[in-house]
Amino acid sequence: MKAGALIPCLVALAMCLAPSGCVKPASSEKFIPAAKAQAGVYVFDFEMADTLSTYDFFFYTRVDGPQLDSLPLKVMWVAPSGESFTETVYMDPTAVMEPYRSGVRPAEAGDWRICVRPVGVSGGFRGLGLVCKENGTR
Repeated sequence: MKAGALIPCLVALAMCLAPSGCVKPASSEKFIPAAKAQAGVYVFDFEMADTLSTYDFFFYTRVDGPQLDSLPLKVMWVAPSGESFTETVYMDPTAVMEPYRSGVRPAEAGDWRICVRPVGVSGGFRGLGLVCKENGTR
């Protein structure tokens, strides 16, 4: 193969490989240590850009000391438009990863925020983590 013919082949190969390096991961997670919570509130920001996809959410934590039977969490969702929704859910603090919501389809595309305030946590509460998994379209 001549040197002049090799360059277009390398360019074509690079173009084929480049998009695979830019693929967004199917899930993201963030753990916030208790010391970093803002006035006892754990703030998680994430992107739900595809309103045709569904998303699953999981909480996880670590509690040292006396174990709680259930951990109440006051959860507030804030949409990109600023509209919000609040609910209280109960987490099993002994679970490795606790399912929170499954099959969520966002009404708005963009950057969302989930603010979580654990209720009645003790000094052994280490922090709170949130996993967001994109499932694609169904």
